[in-house]
Amino acid sequence: MGKPGNKLLALLVVLLLSGPATSAWAQNFEILDQRLDEQRHGYTVIRLWGSHYEMGYGMGAAFAGDIIGGLAEVKADTGGMYPAIRAIMETTVWLPIGIEDEISGIVDGVKSVHPNETIDALDVKVMNTYSDWAYPTACRSHSCWGDFVQDPVKTLSTR
Repeated sequence: MGKPGNKLLALLVVLLLSGPATSAWAQNFEILDQRLDEQRHGYTVIRLWGSHYEMGYGMGAAFAGDIIGGLAEVKADTGGMYPAIRAIMETTVWLPIGIEDEISGIVDGVKSVHPNETIDALDVKVMNTYSDWAYPTACRSHSCWGDFVQDPVKTLSTR
């Protein structure tokens, strides 16, 4: 079945790059291209717009199932340490300004699709950083450019 770390890393990459193959203008996202196999490995190109909160909401709605699945895997992998990890994440400063609004939007977007989920902002933060601190040699990234960033930003890339 492979190493749990490899499976989690693949899931987190898919989380960032996958979603439903339909347009959802009311939720501030549009799937531009998507190529996924049966295990949802592959890529999705998504366009988001609006405020930080609105873009987060679109991302949360588009990737709700993947976010829930990824969070469940992180909780399973960390076991009894999960509450301590949440406590550490609570003291972490998130930049740039607006990222907290985006994370709130992600939470609300997930809950719009799965209203019974108990996900919160700390869960999103833990899951979003998990591969960076749990697997320090792993790598994941995203980039935006052109019409997909706002002036004065020309290119936005993260690792």
